[in-house]
Amino acid sequence: MKRAIIVYLTFVHISFLSQAQIINPTRFLPQDNYQNNNESFLLGLPNNEMLMIWFDSTNNQIKSAKSLDGGNFWSNESIVTTVTPTIHNIDINAVVLNSGRIILTYRFSVYYYRYSDDNGNTWSAPTTLPTRSSPAQRLRIFLSSLSKMSNGQIVFTHSFSSSPTVQNAKGIFTIKSSDGVNWTSADTIDLDGKNGYIINTNNSKDILVYQDSTESGKDIFYRNSTDAGLSWSPRNLLVNGTFDPTEPKGAMDQNGKIWLYYFESTVTPFSSIYQS
Repeated sequence: MKRAIIVYLTFVHISFLSQAQIINPTRFLPQDNYQNNNESFLLGLPNNEMLMIWFDSTNNQIKSAKSLDGGNFWSNESIVTTVTPTIHNIDINAVVLNSGRIILTYRFSVYYYRYSDDNGNTWSAPTTLPTRSSPAQRLRIFLSSLSKMSNGQIVFTHSFSSSPTVQNAKGIFTIKSSDGVNWTSADTIDLDGKNGYIINTNNSKDILVYQDSTESGKDIFYRNSTDAGLSWSPRNLLVNGTFDPTEPKGAMDQNGKIWLYYFESTVTPFSSIYQS
């Protein structure tokens, strides 16, 4: 059998520097032992608070909590919304606009967005995200991410499935917004990749990382844009498919170092034995 681990590495101008693993994880405080919490998203706010958003499948609610001290202590949980469960992931993403507005996207049947102008205390009503003009095609959107680009716009990156299931989802498509309410029509970046994520380097350059299995196994590629996503460079190999790297994401730290995170699958010594 195989097991999936999260790996992260650093690269400057897409050159490999190092690889490491996080040790001694700390349990998130607000949750109760009986809750089934998953699909979390951690967001830094302009007032230096931290906002954790997650899905509680015990009662099918998206919840949030805040920390004022870098994550040592957290507020009581708040209910953002209650959703109808589906067989697919809720796929939570969030980002902060330059105005301070928080944009939250999530999926149940189709993708929805909500926004908050008071640091996550209250939220707008849910609105369908216009990933496609056809409501029927919106049911086939999967594998999303939400990022802020170098020009301040936010970009919702996603894949499209030839069937109503995530297994056939592929392609890198984007829609953009300056206010989280009005969105552009979909642009096509790549027809074979999936799990795309755009990293803003804060110097008029954006980097798209994504997985693609059209060559030798699963690989992670990247493309660059210097015009806020109007055009993209040809793809370049970043991580080869030795250990089936998938679901890349990234961020730039305060020192200008870019961190790439992805899942890696490794074989375990247990034959026909499964663990969770």
